[in-house]
Amino acid sequence: MKAIILACGNLLPHVRAAKEKCGVDLPVVCLNMNLHATPKKMRQAVITAMEKRIPKVYDTVLVAQGYCGGVWEDLTFNRKVVIPRVDDCVSLALQTGEHYQPDLKVKGHYYLFNILSGLFSPKKLFNKFSHQYGEKKTQEIFDDWFKDYPYLDVVVSDGEDLSEPKYQKEIADSAKLIKADVELVAGSNLLIEKLITGRWDEQFIVKEPGERISMNDFFDKSWLDFQESK
Repeated sequence: MKAIILACGNLLPHVRAAKEKCGVDLPVVCLNMNLHATPKKMRQAVITAMEKRIPKVYDTVLVAQGYCGGVWEDLTFNRKVVIPRVDDCVSLALQTGEHYQPDLKVKGHYYLFNILSGLFSPKKLFNKFSHQYGEKKTQEIFDDWFKDYPYLDVVVSDGEDLSEPKYQKEIADSAKLIKADVELVAGSNLLIEKLITGRWDEQFIVKEPGERISMNDFFDKSWLDFQESK
């Protein structure tokens, strides 16, 4: 097996931390994290990476990403593909246990991790919108968008030292803008560590060359039925 990591840019610091901790020296191909806003574009980026960016010498692709709005739906490749069975990057970062749980997010909680990337940062989003609409209008928009999120959950895991002032300021400013209470929640790099060290159990999809990937690979029927009953 000759493996390579295909990582969402939002998870890159966590991939680096996992590689260092596990003593694994695998190459990494990075996907533009900003494409998360448009799953169709992220899907095309995945296809392009698999077909053109990853050299043919690599027969196994280890994916540091989740289902992410259908990015992987109905795709097949001519290499082995291994993907964590989670709905998105947040759920991947929240995993601390060894059993299949595709979504650990809680209703009413807005999650922040890989803080300096800005992908989930309310502060950076506010600044962007303010240039277009002004601060007063942007705050009105935020009040509407985040009215159902009274908690800002900061995911603590390897890859970020949240005691640094730059992180503390980002967290405090974001919480103020969305009028939420800050909570620190435990996360980990467990799934990434298992991914890159070959510990592929029920928490992973393992597809051989030519096998099709689908939503049902990520979410088993019992979990989908439970979600519908909530």
